[in-house]
Amino acid sequence: MGSSRAPIPKPSSPPALRLIAPSARVLDVGTGCGAVALAIAAERPQASVTATDIGQAKVDSAAARIAALNPDTRLETIAARLDGPELDDVVAEADVVHDGTDSFVAR
Repeated sequence: MGSSRAPIPKPSSPPALRLIAPSARVLDVGTGCGAVALAIAAERPQASVTATDIGQAKVDSAAARIAALNPDTRLETIAARLDGPELDDVVAEADVVHDGTDSFVAR
């Protein structure tokens, strides 16, 4: 399971989260520990969240954390590198996209 040291959203969510429609379809690309997906699930419990990352352990950890917060969250996980047509298809279905991917330049 993932690290217990990953951030948990605080009651005072960032204003940007409040701009997301209550039943939005949210795509979190590069979900990592799931902090952003978790914050969205906490702020918008009716939202549908798709958490993606290249590691199965990462998306499993994010899914477990989100289920612990709200087991009724509509969550899909994708453990794969998304690029090209796959990414286009997943993005086309989302109302909101959060890009949390790492870049080699940033490392």
